[in-house]
Amino acid sequence: MGLAERRVIKAYQEGKYQEFLTEVKNLINGEIEFDIDWNSLPNEKYPKNLEQGLTEVYFKPILNSFKAIAEDDMGKEAIRESVKKIVIKDENDNAYASKTYKFNEGTLIVDHCSYTNIGNTDERTKLLTKLLESNL
Repeated sequence: MGLAERRVIKAYQEGKYQEFLTEVKNLINGEIEFDIDWNSLPNEKYPKNLEQGLTEVYFKPILNSFKAIAEDDMGKEAIRESVKKIVIKDENDNAYASKTYKFNEGTLIVDHCSYTNIGNTDERTKLLTKLLESNL
């Protein structure tokens, strides 16, 4: 990861990521542990798209899915009780929404590259919501 990517990641961690954590906490009335492999997320070929990719690929689908599920107290409680940890990484350079999410024993794994299919946020949100609802 080059200097440009490190700057984007640092600014994101201090700004939008903190806002995201606050939104999640307020939405579900609780906290979830996040384990993010920040070093795996950037691609040096696409530094201009990194901030948008972080938002649209990783964080917006989680937030939108949680909003759909946490529409009532039962949904909020189901998330708090079932989702203990969220791991975000780009381990396999995956670009397909259908291969992005896995949920096992309270851990949601998000494995997708930050620079491909950025605009498929709605598709990722639908798949994530379906996966979580079937496991909560």
